[in-house]
Amino acid sequence: MPQPAIRRPLTHREADAIRFLLAAKPPERFEAAFDILREQVAHASVVGQCECGCPTVDLVVNAAEASPATALISEVRLPVAEAYSEAGPYELLLFVGDGWLRTLELVGNDEPSPSELPPLSDFGPPRYSPYF
Repeated sequence: MPQPAIRRPLTHREADAIRFLLAAKPPERFEAAFDILREQVAHASVVGQCECGCPTVDLVVNAAEASPATALISEVRLPVAEAYSEAGPYELLLFVGDGWLRTLELVGNDEPSPSELPPLSDFGPPRYSPYF
């Protein structure tokens, strides 16, 4: 069953997780785009949550207050940064679509999935996902 429509600010933990992932070192040609994505965090809201109850959230950025990362425009939503944790094991992924922050996703092998993001200290260093 789909979750009811929501629109709420990012929690501190969600915003911190996005900033953590955007600390990844992209190739030089995408450094400016990552700077733009970092600026988008302050203007992002949650507009959807995963149906399974995990902490995965869909995002929207207020386009009147931020700019798209045009170097990262793609017709499909692609991950730009990821971090891995042995604790779950878990993988934390940040997706971008059309130059905008789109999804913060926690993928894990635990059943049931955690309902909160694990502490960022559980994750190794974030890395750029080479899909662009």
